[in-house]
Amino acid sequence: MKLYVMENGKLVGPKSNSIAGADPSEMQTAPIWSVLIDHPEGLVLLDAGCHTDARRQHPMIYRDFSMRPEDHIVCRLAALGVGTGDISHLVISHLHADHSGFLEMFTNAKVYIHEDELTQRLKLYAQGDAQAGSLGDIAVWLASKPDWAVVARAERVRSVLPGIDIYNMGPGHSFGMLGLFVELPKTGKLLLAGDAVYNRENVGPPVRLAGNMYDADGFVRTIEWAADFAAETGAQLWYGHDEEQFAGLIKSTAGYYE
Repeated sequence: MKLYVMENGKLVGPKSNSIAGADPSEMQTAPIWSVLIDHPEGLVLLDAGCHTDARRQHPMIYRDFSMRPEDHIVCRLAALGVGTGDISHLVISHLHADHSGFLEMFTNAKVYIHEDELTQRLKLYAQGDAQAGSLGDIAVWLASKPDWAVVARAERVRSVLPGIDIYNMGPGHSFGMLGLFVELPKTGKLLLAGDAVYNRENVGPPVRLAGNMYDADGFVRTIEWAADFAAETGAQLWYGHDEEQFAGLIKSTAGYYE
């Protein structure tokens, strides 16, 4: 089993988005990335990159988003000899533009999504509410007829393939978050928390709230659980947008974790 970390661009914005109360003039770079796991029983992808035109979804949040041509998720996969049709399992941590941008391209994949994330986004979409995200993007996703594998609100863990489990991270940054727990023969255990644990500063202790979140209580509960789970299992905790941690990860252009 090999795990590849793929760069998909970066987002520069106020640090107060990730740390509530931070000086709004202080800027922070948030790396955008996805993970490909080459498993003997299939190819698993965590998140679907950021849409090239993400500014149309949230003009203020994504106004400083940048992506080189090679950062496009299709290009990153192609560089590894993988096509979008080769992906058998797609885990979407949540339906924000920088994590689900090209969901519609993975038409052969089982698409794992949190129950509340899907139902709440679709409800807002049906109401024409801008909080659903890009209404046009959701229409494209639905037209592609995803093979949804919905993780129920009360479902704590869902096995994907041996050594790969989805963990229900609950609400916090968004309506419902999914994380991925991977056990690699050489690297060991990894908990890929996504935006449920935005960066190292959020963990504390004490937990520091993000400025951009849906459920403050859920955000705190999830971070405390993730930190305890990582300590108990000996897993590395990988954050969603931590610039320093991401800089130290092996990228797909240089190698992989095994």
